[in-house]
Amino acid sequence: MARSVEFYRDVLALEYTESPSDYWSEFTVGSTTIALQKPGPGPKGLGCAVAIAVEDVQETVAELRAKGVRILREPGESRFCHFAVIQDPDGNSVWLHRCKDDTHG
Repeated sequence: MARSVEFYRDVLALEYTESPSDYWSEFTVGSTTIALQKPGPGPKGLGCAVAIAVEDVQETVAELRAKGVRILREPGESRFCHFAVIQDPDGNSVWLHRCKDDTHG
């Protein structure tokens, strides 16, 4: 959990808001809360994906690359947004995106 908190707080610069135990931590992103929870026993799944809206996908990827973050998919675009995919310390995908219509959707 400490490694994940450090990544989301220090590398992605999310506002760290709560850690009642080493089992659960929370971050505030605008009016949204992202929670990290240690997985329970049992088979590992594929994890989950989180998407974070950023001002400039290319610039954000360059900054994260300089910090040693693994880039899973280089910046590209779809019909709706510009995006890239990075990996957190536990192997989860984190999508970085900027909607072409400037919404956060």
